[in-house]
Amino acid sequence: MQTRLLTVATAIIASACVINSVARTPQPVNAPAPVPAGITVDPAQGFVDTSNPAYPAGVSSIGFTFSGSREVMPNPARTAEAKLYYNDFTTPIEVSRVATVDQMSWRTVGVLFKERTWKLEGLYKVEIPEGMFVYVDGTDASGERTGTEPTPAMTLYYEIYRGYNISPASGPVEQLDYIDIRFPDADEVTVNNTISNAQFYLDNSDNLYSISHSIEVDPATGKQTMVRLKLRGADGNEVTAPGTYGVNIPAGVFSFRVYDDYAEDPTDYVEYTTHEMLAKYVVTRGEQPKIEPSTDDEVEWLGDFRLYLPDGMNLWFVDTMGKSYLYQVDEVTGEIDTTRIIAHAVADNYKHGEPYVTLGLYDPVSYDRLTKFVPSPGTYCLITSRSLLYGEWPATSNSDAYSGGSDPYYYYYRVVDINSGVECPGACVEAEQDGPLFNLQGVKVADRAADAVRLPKGVYISGGRKIMIR
Repeated sequence: MQTRLLTVATAIIASACVINSVARTPQPVNAPAPVPAGITVDPAQGFVDTSNPAYPAGVSSIGFTFSGSREVMPNPARTAEAKLYYNDFTTPIEVSRVATVDQMSWRTVGVLFKERTWKLEGLYKVEIPEGMFVYVDGTDASGERTGTEPTPAMTLYYEIYRGYNISPASGPVEQLDYIDIRFPDADEVTVNNTISNAQFYLDNSDNLYSISHSIEVDPATGKQTMVRLKLRGADGNEVTAPGTYGVNIPAGVFSFRVYDDYAEDPTDYVEYTTHEMLAKYVVTRGEQPKIEPSTDDEVEWLGDFRLYLPDGMNLWFVDTMGKSYLYQVDEVTGEIDTTRIIAHAVADNYKHGEPYVTLGLYDPVSYDRLTKFVPSPGTYCLITSRSLLYGEWPATSNSDAYSGGSDPYYYYYRVVDINSGVECPGACVEAEQDGPLFNLQGVKVADRAADAVRLPKGVYISGGRKIMIR
């Protein structure tokens, strides 16, 4: 059996994976230089659990936070190249110069690998060269930050191993009864006493509901390696009331062992201890409408949404005044930041008899129509307004038909960085000469790229590419 354990001389991930004292020799890798003092990395080195929505991008996006009083920015020379290695640590699978900065703090920066979402199971090494970023040492005459002192080099190691899956998966459900956590590769699963700290709760309330557990036989493997969580509401029954619910399992609650079938010593195994698990569910009445663009695919920008009516629904009217909202999802906790509205959507141009409703996207401040909204890369959630759709709803497998308004629906989108495009000093714009220009909020600012000479400096979108006017 091939070991899935990543170890180094400094045991950087001992807290995530533990190897038995008589187990096989772990796969050797070069010991990384420690992360310099005052710098934290997200995700932290070691085990990256991509089944947890906290890290949906795997190691495609690496963030760095610099403590202290000094600000940091991407190196303006743009010559430093970060390298990403996969399993074979001799040849990089991707080289990237893409560096970002949080302009609210100027202390949180990031490196993006854009060839794909790197969350394949395996071992990864990330090399961040000296000078990928520079410390800010002042501002120039125009107020732009300047700096040349390079930040230090860093070498990071990760392992991606999706050792479990949760059923039902996070998302819309008709009711909450049981959740099954399966460990398909495991030979033995244990649950420690900290399971008592697990929480089943209703979002935006102080209500905590009952959660209990048992270890069952996984029908797919025939082994007793499935943990069943029994969820009950305040009345002691399964939860059917509409709302958004969370199940949070603290780190270290579950441990699972994978034995080596070919080892002479029967105690030869690799033991994994799970990280924090977070599953979010939206209980709705009836079927959640399908939406375009699909939430299954990564997108580079957002515009109009098309909400398809459930089969058999008799729509009486659409609420064209109620607002649906687009929020950002915290990449670490998976929580929706409802304190900051990114954009809002309103039902627009519905014609009676059509099988769908169009939701137009608008700027939350200016109320300008956003035909092409390009937010920063990350996870976003569109929450539709209550009673957006009003009519007669068909019966489903466990609910009767009813008349009335729809519940809020939750649609999650993963926005990735678009093609970096070109840099154009001054008025030089290598873009579609007859195409319009948009700002990063999706508002059209010029009918033709040639009109860019009158625009203030900044980043714009033309023909699906980023254009920088300096």
